[in-house]
Amino acid sequence: MQLFKSVSNWFGRTYGEFIKRKLSRDKDDIPQSERVVVFIFAFMIALSMWLLVNLGRDYNLTLNLPVLHADPPDGKAFITEIPRNANTTVSGEGWKLISIYNNPPQVIVPVDEGTINVFEAVQGSLSNFPDVSVSKVQPMIVNVATEEKMEKRIPIRNDVTIETRRRFNVIGEISLTPDSVTVSGARSLIEPIEYWPTEARELDDVKEDLDIEVQLRKAQRLIHLQTEKVRIQAEIAEFTEAEVRVQVTTRNLPAGRRVSYSPTMLTIRYDVPINQYNAASSVIPFQAYVNYSTIVNDTTGYVTPQIEPIIEGLDVRLRSHQPRRVSYFNVVAE
Repeated sequence: MQLFKSVSNWFGRTYGEFIKRKLSRDKDDIPQSERVVVFIFAFMIALSMWLLVNLGRDYNLTLNLPVLHADPPDGKAFITEIPRNANTTVSGEGWKLISIYNNPPQVIVPVDEGTINVFEAVQGSLSNFPDVSVSKVQPMIVNVATEEKMEKRIPIRNDVTIETRRRFNVIGEISLTPDSVTVSGARSLIEPIEYWPTEARELDDVKEDLDIEVQLRKAQRLIHLQTEKVRIQAEIAEFTEAEVRVQVTTRNLPAGRRVSYSPTMLTIRYDVPINQYNAASSVIPFQAYVNYSTIVNDTTGYVTPQIEPIIEGLDVRLRSHQPRRVSYFNVVAE
């Protein structure tokens, strides 16, 4: 330090004389470029001296040291989480703290069940810096436990909401590829899981076929997913409105019974993809029926027919039917 002070004093005297000589000259005789060089040179020397003086002092530094651990024994899985980082406060000379800050050492912890002293592990990782002391580690203690490892294949649940443009709709089923995923981890964590959801997303104003990749919902650290993405495909088509007249029939009619309705025909309005309109118009895609048990339990004289599609290969969507209710006459056959 005494040598540093002597060098500093010498530089101060020398630089002072240099500045006096410069100032004694006519200001207009000093080129602008030379003045800039002198200023930059002086600034760099001043900064270097400041660093030499200040970084020799003791400081406190808080940083996150990465924590590493080996995998558990074969057939075992963690049921307690080992932290990824240890929040550590250290003290020492500024030069040495800069070295630690730029290249933080890794903290190696054992995986044996029981209590892990993270404070001691951090001290061990900083053993190459003898003049640096550890004052605080968070967490200081970690309890480690393992359990039998389990693998399970579970279905993927689609949490992507598809909102189509008006008059457009999804045809058929939305396809997920893959439709299931293998999860693994400690038995107590895996057994209760019945499905795994995708990330929640909303797609608006969709009017074309859909083919996208979506992330599965992120798993906690103790659960491993075999895959993290799923492909979602859906056929989107423009729909149009159609109409058909259908006769009301009776289901589960006992022998010797006959039921007549008024009116006997219903007008059914439905939506169908434009490219299926001609095929739907050439057939009767719905049937209207009343269960005989509904008539037996009725006390009003009116029943509401049930409507169901009966043609496969056509994506028909019921809109309404008229009339909503019909009267009936329950007749005993002779």
